[in-house]
Amino acid sequence: EQAIKTLLEATRIHPTHANLHLELGRSYCRAEQWTDAKAALIRAVELEPENTSHMLILGDCMKSMGDMGEATQTLERAALLEPENPSVLQALGELFSVSGNHDAAHNVFLRAASVIHKGDLGSSNTSTNRPQLTCSR
Repeated sequence: EQAIKTLLEATRIHPTHANLHLELGRSYCRAEQWTDAKAALIRAVELEPENTSHMLILGDCMKSMGDMGEATQTLERAALLEPENPSVLQALGELFSVSGNHDAAHNVFLRAASVIHKGDLGSSNTSTNRPQLTCSR
């Protein structure tokens, strides 16, 4: 795919630009080249280790690869960085649910609902206007 070739060249020229690695990873995801996607997304997270959006996409990629353990670690790290981010909590809860850890999923979904409810009481609804953060097809 041309996008992958272009982004590979861009990351070669600008190796410390996290968003280029992120977009390369997303392009690999769309092409279902999971190993390359994971490597590019890991690089994006390494370059911006506090960026939970990058972690969400990496976690989704790992989930798509069937690597539930690494996906869980990645999303738990994101939840530690942003414990009131409903997107992080939703992704972590879904991962726990798919992995069969229903008690953990239930607890995380309760936290997410509480966060969303608090947001609804404020000036804006936190459950809307969320960016597309998945790596899946």
